[in-house]
Amino acid sequence: MIDLIVVSPLERTLETCNKIINQYDNSIPIISMDEIREHINQPCHKRKSISKKKLQYKFVNFNQVVNDSDLMYNKFNGNEPKSNVISRCEFFVEWLKNRREKNILVITHGNFLFPMFNIIDAENKNFFSNCEIRKCNVN
Repeated sequence: MIDLIVVSPLERTLETCNKIINQYDNSIPIISMDEIREHINQPCHKRKSISKKKLQYKFVNFNQVVNDSDLMYNKFNGNEPKSNVISRCEFFVEWLKNRREKNILVITHGNFLFPMFNIIDAENKNFFSNCEIRKCNVN
């Protein structure tokens, strides 16, 4: 049983999340976080305003996303250093460790998950396939 869903605020992950909750249980809390978004290195990695996403994805709690506009994309001019992605991964792993929920589904991007899994599980060096599901323990 899933206790919580955490989703990137980019369109393709929100669409995946929408399909999942429509097929299963729409009572699961869903949180969106900028920290778990795609490695910003292409124009398609710029997110749209959160105020518009709130209207489209009413089932998602966007309170963790601090700014309506995409300040992270602008900060790096669309070319985020890998060291920043790793810092975001480290932040998220700590965030997960401090959650009371134990079964958390994370819907995000391979270029975020790959460095995150290297932090959690140094043995797991394989890149993610599209729509791949992996189980891990962050404690």
